[in-house]
Amino acid sequence: MRKELLILFLLLPIACQKETISVCDSEKKLRDVADFRVGTTFDQFRGSLYLYGEVVGEHFNRISSENALKMDRTVLSYSEFDFFPYASLSREGKFNKLQAIHIHPVIWHKQVPKWLPDLPADSLESFLKNYCTKFREYLGYTDLLVVDGIDVVNEALNEDGSMRQSFWYQAMGKDFLTLAYKEFSKLDPAIKLFYNDYNLESNPVKLDAALDLCDWLREQGVRVDGIGMQMHITIHEPSISDMAAAVQKIIDRGYMIHFSELDISLNPYGKYDTATPELLNKQAERYYEVFRLYQEIPKDLQYGITVWGLADPYSWIPDTYARFDAPLILGESFEPKPAYCSCLNALEK
Repeated sequence: MRKELLILFLLLPIACQKETISVCDSEKKLRDVADFRVGTTFDQFRGSLYLYGEVVGEHFNRISSENALKMDRTVLSYSEFDFFPYASLSREGKFNKLQAIHIHPVIWHKQVPKWLPDLPADSLESFLKNYCTKFREYLGYTDLLVVDGIDVVNEALNEDGSMRQSFWYQAMGKDFLTLAYKEFSKLDPAIKLFYNDYNLESNPVKLDAALDLCDWLREQGVRVDGIGMQMHITIHEPSISDMAAAVQKIIDRGYMIHFSELDISLNPYGKYDTATPELLNKQAERYYEVFRLYQEIPKDLQYGITVWGLADPYSWIPDTYARFDAPLILGESFEPKPAYCSCLNALEK
């Protein structure tokens, strides 16, 4: 039955949904229409949730911590950690009527203190165990916004499916994953634990490796609930059939699915310096496809969709690739774009 759902989806006349979408019902908000949580990110160091929290809460009901809880900000020394950004995001999010916070990520090979990769293997293992324990304990504060999911490990695989030779892996092998998931498995099962990575929607070899890795972790007796598909895609690729095939693989293995960092570049080749109506409409079509695809996932495997940035000025893409882009669903002045309207339309089908 689960396979039939996505097979039927692939037969839907998506190509017929190409009408220009410029105006939608301003009274309807994504957070109210979706029957799964729809989130966004807000980096405290690029703006203030205190200032823009009302906009976040108007459209979304979950926030992802983006950069605020990466180790370059939480690790003060080998044994001193500051998780206050979690408290700040949580309290401001709760004030603005958000329902939950998604922790991203606990372990990554980037954005760490400069001295961390140089630690001896035994010291690095002790550090990681202490860090994960303290992080888990800090999440127990009950007056803060509910944590409903955690990216325990981020981007541990290469494109060919092999393990990334990060400093974590070189020092500890796959034990660094086992250690982390074991510690966070002590949390309430209502808090879902994810493995998060990019290109899983377009690279079947890497996706197979991610699924095998998660299966292996479960065999070690730790909890892995879901797969975070980052979904940094463009108006050109990957095809909806490729994305549906990837989603089907995850469904078949019984993991929850989080479209965890969704954005859709409308200028991937740097040809434009403004968002033309044609580009905006093509982007809207793609967002429609993605949200319709997510609707077809069995409800018990839906964790939600996170749009990777509140509005176009807060996207990571222009700074990273030194080009114009407008990949998100809210525009320069936080106005709903055609893409926002197409997401609403997809959810109401």
